[in-house]
Parts: sequence; C-alpha cells; structure tokens
Amino acid sequence: MDYHVRFRNRYGPGALVPVRDLVADSGLGYPHGYLGTPDERPTWRIVTERDVHLMRLIQEALLDGDEQIVLTDADIRKLTVGDPSTAVPPARVELGVTVHAASTEALDRGDFELRIIGAPRTPTSMAGRFAYLLPPAHREELTRSYTTATDGKDDVIAVQVSFPPRRVHNQNVVRVGRLVPTVVALSEHPHGDTIDVDDLAVTADADQLYLIRRSTGQRVAPYLPHALDLRAQTPPLARFIAEVAEARSAVFGPFDLGAAARKLPYTPRIRYGRTVLSPARWLLHATDLEPSAADNFPDEGAWETALQRWRQRWRVPAQVIACQNDLRLPLDLESPADRRMLRMRLERAGQLEVREDGPADGNRWIRRAAEFVIPMALEAPSPRALPHTDPPGEVLRPGDSALVHARLAGNPARFDELLVSQLPALVEDLSDVGIVRWWVRRHRDLSRPEAKQHLALLIRLKDACAYGEVAARLAASATDLQTHGLPADLTLTSYYEHPGRYGYGAALDAAEQVFFADTTAAITQLRMAQQTGLPAQALAATSMAQLAASFGPDPITGLKRLLQCLDRQTAPVDRKLSETTRQLADPSDDYFYLRALDVGNDVAAAWQARDTALHSYHDHLLPQRDPAGVLRTLLHEHHIRAVGIDPETERTTGHLTRVAAMRALAAAGAR
Repeated sequence: MDYHVRFRNRYGPGALVPVRDLVADSGLGYPHGYLGTPDERPTWRIVTERDVHLMRLIQEALLDGDEQIVLTDADIRKLTVGDPSTAVPPARVELGVTVHAASTEALDRGDFELRIIGAPRTPTSMAGRFAYLLPPAHREELTRSYTTATDGKDDVIAVQVSFPPRRVHNQNVVRVGRLVPTVVALSEHPHGDTIDVDDLAVTADADQLYLIRRSTGQRVAPYLPHALDLRAQTPPLARFIAEVAEARSAVFGPFDLGAAARKLPYTPRIRYGRTVLSPARWLLHATDLEPSAADNFPDEGAWETALQRWRQRWRVPAQVIACQNDLRLPLDLESPADRRMLRMRLERAGQLEVREDGPADGNRWIRRAAEFVIPMALEAPSPRALPHTDPPGEVLRPGDSALVHARLAGNPARFDELLVSQLPALVEDLSDVGIVRWWVRRHRDLSRPEAKQHLALLIRLKDACAYGEVAARLAASATDLQTHGLPADLTLTSYYEHPGRYGYGAALDAAEQVFFADTTAAITQLRMAQQTGLPAQALAATSMAQLAASFGPDPITGLKRLLQCLDRQTAPVDRKLSETTRQLADPSDDYFYLRALDVGNDVAAAWQARDTALHSYHDHLLPQRDPAGVLRTLLHEHHIRAVGIDPETERTTGHLTRVAAMRALAAAGAR
C-alpha cells in the first residue's frame, strides 16, 4: 500500500514512469524492505484486532495446556482483515502440502490430515524448476497456468523474469528452462523473444500498480518459475519487476502469526478442520542453550544438558524441522548426529525456527516421505482496464519556479480555522507580488498514523522572480501564526505536476483554475457551517453534486456519472444529516433554502464561479481524454478541502452526495 500511495503522490495516477527512473534514488527508489533500502528489514509496528484475537487464542491454549488451536468459523471471521469481497485475487498461486493418513483406505474415506508446508509469494513457483520432469501434456498444462492472465487478451503479455542470483550457490535454483515465450532477461545474454528493462514502465490508478511494455502499451504479467528467496537472494531490480504488477493484489502466503505473536518463543499448532495452517513452532536462540552456572560439565555435555532442559520446558518433540529463511532441515533430536547438526546451524545463524514435523505414521499410505505442490489459477481473471497514461510531469522546485508549495504542519483540528480566518487574509496581503491563483489541500498519510498532518498552500505566481519575496512573507506569517498558538511548522518543498491525472498544457492550467475556485467554495462552506451550525458534510455533499452537474456536457450527464463513480453505501446514515442534505440540494427557486441562510448567497456565488471553471476545464480536457475519468478525483479533492481526510467520513459524505444528486435528477425529471 505504501508504495502505491507514494507513487500516486509523487507522479499521480496515469503517469507512465520508466522502471529505471522509478527505482533510482532520484525517483521513489525501491519499496521498503528491499535490499539496499534504509529499512530493508520490515518493521511491524501496528497491533491490529486480528493480532489481539490471535494472541487471545494462543494464551487460552497455553493456559489450558492444549497443543493446538482449532479455529471455528467465528474465529475465521475475526481473523479476516478487510472485506474479502473487494479483494483482488492474484491470477496464479501455488500451495505446498503434505498429506498424512494411515492407509489409502483411510485417505479414500476422508480420514487424513493436510499440512501446509509452503505458500510461495505470488510471482514465484515451487513447480517450475521441475517442469522438465513432467510428461509433455502435464508440462503444457503447467505452462498454461502461467499465462492465465493473458488468456484471450491481446493487451496483456505473460513474461518470465530471468536473472543470475546474488549468490553463486543458488544457481541451481534459478536454472529453469523457458516456460513462456517472452523473457525479461537481467544481466544475461538475451536470445529469442525478450523484453529489455528499458522497455518497461510502471503506472497506477486508484487501486492498482501496473507494469507496462512501453513499446506496445501492453500490461505485463511477470512470473518467476522458481522459488528463490526474494528478500535476501534475489537482486532488487528482478524482485521489483516480479512483484510490482501484483503489489496491490490480495497477499498470498503462509499463515501470518501477526505482529504480536511472530516473536513469541512458542506458538501452538493452528488447525482448521483437518488442515494444519501453522505447525507448532519454537524460536530457538543460541543464548537459550548456554550452560547455566550450576552446570559442571565439559562444553559438549553442558550444551546437551541445556538442549534437554529446553526441550522439557517447551515440550519439544523429537521429530522437528529446523528452518532458516526458506531452508528446511528435518532433524531427529534423539540422534546425536542430528543434534550436532542443530548446534552447528544454531551457532552459525544465532537463531532458528524449529517446527514440529508431521506424525510419525503419517506417510504409511504412500510408504515414503512426499510433498505435493498444487498450482491454482483463476478461471476468469478480473479484467483490469489500464488508466490513460502520460509521461511524468514537471518538477517545480523551491526558489526557481513560479509555483510556491508551502506546507503548514500541525494539529488538523485547527486547519478549518486556518482556512477560514488566516489563509485568505495571508494571500490577500500577497496581491502586490503578482499572484495568478492559489489553492489548498489537506494531507494525511493513512499508511503512517503517527506522521504529522499538514495543510498544503500552493500559490501560482506571474513571475518566478517573486518566489523569494513570497517565501519571506510566508515565514513572517508563520511567526504570526505561532504567536496565536496555531500550526506554524512551515516547509517550502517541490511540487510535482500530475498530467496523468489532470491532463497537460492548457488542460492543466484550467485544472489549476478549478482548484482555486474549489478552494474558495470550500472555505465559504466552512464559514457558513461555523456561522449557521449546519453540518459541513451536508454542505460538502450538496457542493459535490453541484460540481458533478457542472463537469459534463450537461447537468443530467454529470449527475449520472456521479452515481456511477460513487459506490452505494448500505450502512445507516444519520436521518437529520440526510434531510439537511436534501433541503440544501433542493434547486427550487434557484436554491431558495440555501440562499435564505447566512452566507448562503456567498456559497451560491462561489459555486457559480466554480461552475465556470469546470466548464472550461471540461472543454480543454475533452480533446485529450474522457473527462469522466477525472470526476472521482475532483469529488475526492473537494471532500479533502471542505471536510477532511477520513475514509469512513468520506464514505458517509459519498452517500449524502448520491442523495443530493438523486434529488437534483428527480427535480429535473430525469431520475
């Protein structure tokens, strides 16, 4: 999520950014957790409701002396994060399992246990490197599973990412034949149908990131036909190309113990039905087996005693699997040779994850150890329409551009006061330096709740030479804000134009005029809310319906587009809030109810000025793309200016906006 948000903030949706430019230090760089990034080891800071419920189950099992947790359907619901119906599943996944049964007859009657032993990351595969062992028909079936996303689609191409590993001893893992016709080859001598990394770019819309072949405009679906560890063993560029296309799909992987439990020294087995989702596991540190002061044995004997003591305390069975990253080593702790192997691995790594092995008689049905890999592909992958794309916009830096981008960071509860009482007067005082227009935008990083929120003030100047004067006056104004106890943490920063979002040339200029008019409307609405006690949400919803009516070939079309782009909400909404919205949205007698209120005429005048700007923007954007694609953005940005940034509040406002739109359509006889 974080990288998607950063991409949209930096480049805007629809920007087509070459991969090399994107991952360079002058771009966004690699995502957090990648090798070479400042925080290449992922951090887990937030404890969720899922973590709390899982910890409760673990604690109950420990208090009851149970060796396993049996999940119920109610537990599954509590462990589910988000709305599964809205999740975008990856086109292809694999699941590694072991099957344990006393006999084939027991297997036939359903008396067996399934243990999940592997769930490779979405772009990777446990089966690909063994494809050459399969009969031709089965090999062809496996190959087809990699091209599911491209079935019957000329605008999507499946590619195999090929590269040398970071360490030579992993060469055997990545040596896989060509399973799909087209290959992206990195640090190799390409042959056949290949795509050069310079022919790859990334773009985004509101929901997804997309990998694009620049020369053809096709969406690229990359796969790694092996399961080389992505975090430590795969070069960052290869990992990025493999992961970015599915970065916003539902995460597929092993059962997640969560932020609170993943560092516990012991977690019991977790089962659902006859499937073991997570085996019992112990975190063993080298310091756990240091001899105590009371041990008077030679080094070897002291370590053996400490191991036995650790096993007794934590009830560790003899048959275990020592795990380090993706490497798994079955061990029999009753065997001296295996204990020496454990000690050697532990001293080298400092810490190992020790998992219970399957039941001793679990392989009787097949009379040998066996693991199964199950490739699964969507029968009908959801269509993904690519956004309209444009090259990245210009970067306007402080000091030498005609646009001042200032940020005031602080308590968001005071932003309304800044907007209504401070900023308009501040900008008015700058009128003598040649201001073309100005606008504001609130900012809140939803992926980092602890980050400061800020109010962005953007001022378009007639001449870049006035930048220094404006900066000096803003600094003086910030000092004045500080004396009044208002947010005054001032920063001047770069501004990134978003032609992929708003259009380019004259359309981008017209979009800025809309931002200015919408800012004026939002501030006037906030002033009206303060003076009349009307809910700002109801005013914003009515304003958003009016915005949509003006951003279209005609008001009816604009309102119908609004109903298409704002989702229906089934959650109950305050009845008084809905009724107030209906009254404000009543167009009778030129919005008589609205105009009869204090500041009502000012609000109506601000909307009319914005209508003019919207008509102009629509006409300038039409030759470049369908303006309907920008409506959702304009609605969202008005909510940010007039109400604030809170997804739940915005969903409620969206419901009210639909109410206002349907009221207007009904009045026009077009419902």
